[in-house]
Amino acid sequence: MSEDADVQKIETRNQLVAALEDEWDEQFEKAEAKYIEAGGVECLYCGSSAGLEGGSIDIEFGEAHQEITCSECGRDWVDSYKLVGVIE
Repeated sequence: MSEDADVQKIETRNQLVAALEDEWDEQFEKAEAKYIEAGGVECLYCGSSAGLEGGSIDIEFGEAHQEITCSECGRDWVDSYKLVGVIE
């Protein structure tokens, strides 16, 4: 196989990978928007509302982060919270 053919295969593979990454990003953004709109009560990945478990909340500089795990699909992620006001 010639070097040009190898280069062409690599370029084609890179284009396919980029297309898949774009599709994944688009799907993740849609899932993330749905998750936030629903108030974080359904799994970001599988949509289950039965198996979400939250870890401890870490607070730093007006932001908070909490690891969330779905016992249904086994995926985990971090929810990010931002200070938007105070209650007197």
